[in-house]
Amino acid sequence: MGAALRLLGFRGRTVAELRGRLVEKGYSEGVVSSVCARLCALGYLDDRQFATSLLKSFSGNRCRSSWVIQRELCRRGIEPALACEVVEKWHREEEVFNAACALVRQRSRGCAVRDGDKTRARMHNLLLRRGFDRDFIHRVMAEALPVRGDEAPGE
Repeated sequence: MGAALRLLGFRGRTVAELRGRLVEKGYSEGVVSSVCARLCALGYLDDRQFATSLLKSFSGNRCRSSWVIQRELCRRGIEPALACEVVEKWHREEEVFNAACALVRQRSRGCAVRDGDKTRARMHNLLLRRGFDRDFIHRVMAEALPVRGDEAPGE
């Protein structure tokens, strides 16, 4: 129990993560199961709460697409059904769109390259790496980096 509480003291973990860490430390499956069950009963170990807090941490400049977040939750040991449920409940399309626009505006201001086409390409690739589809990216780019009519290509 002490080892489990120390691990939880560093950061929140899923049941699967905690199980894995305790087994790595050499504890038997029976002990690990009883400790995890007790921690769940006490409310110290809750996969739904962990998934919700991780999803909320992806707001702002760390915005990610819903499938990237689901993949990350599953990688950490959250059941796929629970990951899908949490993402559907908390991952709002409008909020993600606004966060993506803010991210593009912020990153494009700090972009060393002053060429509009190169900046647009970099912002496009930034959103692609975060798991967004092309239609979403085009909407964000139109909102956050509108093409000005007074700019000549290549300036």
